[in-house]
Amino acid sequence: MKRLSFLLSLPLLLLSSTVFSGNLQLPDKIFLRTSTETFNVKYYALTYNGNIWIKPIPESDSVKTDWAMLALPTDLNGKVKEISMDDLTLIATDNHDQLFTCQNMLGEIKDFSWTKNWGSPIWLGEGQKLPENYAAWDLSVITPLTDLYYFDPAMHRQMVGLGKVHTVFALNSNRRDITIIDPWLPNDYSYEVGGPYRGRFIIQNLRASGSSIFVINKYGDMFTRQWDFDQSGADTIFFKYSYDTPDQKLFAPIKLPVWDWVMQPKVEGNITDNISINKTGIGCVHRILRVEGTDQFGATGYYERDIADKAQTWTFHVTNEQLIGQSLVNKKYDSSQETLGPDNSIRFISDNNPLNGVNIEVPDFSLYNSPATFRIITDNGSYYDLLLHTTDTIRLLPAPKGLTPEAKDLNGAIEIPPPLLSKLDTLPSPVRNFITQYLGDKRYTTIKASVTDKQLKISKDKSLLFSFKTQ
Repeated sequence: MKRLSFLLSLPLLLLSSTVFSGNLQLPDKIFLRTSTETFNVKYYALTYNGNIWIKPIPESDSVKTDWAMLALPTDLNGKVKEISMDDLTLIATDNHDQLFTCQNMLGEIKDFSWTKNWGSPIWLGEGQKLPENYAAWDLSVITPLTDLYYFDPAMHRQMVGLGKVHTVFALNSNRRDITIIDPWLPNDYSYEVGGPYRGRFIIQNLRASGSSIFVINKYGDMFTRQWDFDQSGADTIFFKYSYDTPDQKLFAPIKLPVWDWVMQPKVEGNITDNISINKTGIGCVHRILRVEGTDQFGATGYYERDIADKAQTWTFHVTNEQLIGQSLVNKKYDSSQETLGPDNSIRFISDNNPLNGVNIEVPDFSLYNSPATFRIITDNGSYYDLLLHTTDTIRLLPAPKGLTPEAKDLNGAIEIPPPLLSKLDTLPSPVRNFITQYLGDKRYTTIKASVTDKQLKISKDKSLLFSFKTQ
């Protein structure tokens, strides 16, 4: 049964680290990973009445396994609010949205290990909570043992870091901003991953698994993205990155910019906002997407597809379970731009005219949504648009969210788009001179940036190139 029913009969039987289900009627299977029910390749897990129950996934329908209640830390026992599990890690929250982490979830129950620690240095911080008034959250994990590697945008095989990659993706109350909470980073809410349409897409629900994010809006439009802190270009302490595509195949730097959002095909049927994603296989290639709904006959279940499947189809699986998600108006056409929020990007204009005959501006800078436009404007008003790519960096101390009077350091590059690069000789001489002097006729020029809510500075080789201010 999907909904747990409590039958007052036998007391729960306490054993060393587990309690068998006894008087609870629990489901045989869990099909969708939600905030109260989840699974990895070895276990089903759910939370009920402040506790966590776990069950080994049987090898076949003919094999039966039993549910058991986990022993929890004293300050979490009986207080579990939500859970998320991916790979070898389970995270539970209490009524104050405090994170509690259980490791070794691919091993035996007796080897499970709980900690409340979170954050720098190296997961030894005092602990972390979810952002206030969050709308949804989920845990994503990739490891060198189970995933082995991933492919960057140049399709170079990159090995997963030895420290593993744990990310909590938290959808904020505005249903646009996605905060990332990483146990190796300072305990703050200053890191985000930009959502579809440069963070303007209004998200009804969010789920994640294996460094892949899955979102849906109220009209059934869905996007996925492969993203984590290591892949994003931010972790320059442990990894090398390059915007240029290197010739070498082995030990190549990670190609930037990172993978963008990919729109998934629409489901042809009635669906809810109860979506699910789970990783499978190695290489961060295959991810199973599921969307709760009904088929043409009214049977309940879920629609499923592999993110790597080139076919634009979904397969329906009947479960006869009660629907728990909110029904959506699943429009048959692409309605993703019908749920966009306002554009909150900032216009920066040059305050140090770099060259006679031209001026420059960045009309649409967004800290968490790269790239921005790097615009070269001639004296007669014509303009030529380049791209300003930026990535976050590792900060040692907590910082506030977004742009503030406190400067944030960024890495990045200015890109001359290929169509423009192919016709440099035809550009007006002031524009041609600007590109030659500052960008060297190369597609990518690596830069560093420093940005506040009032000023943007771009440097190269420790020398200031451009300075901008808000209009």
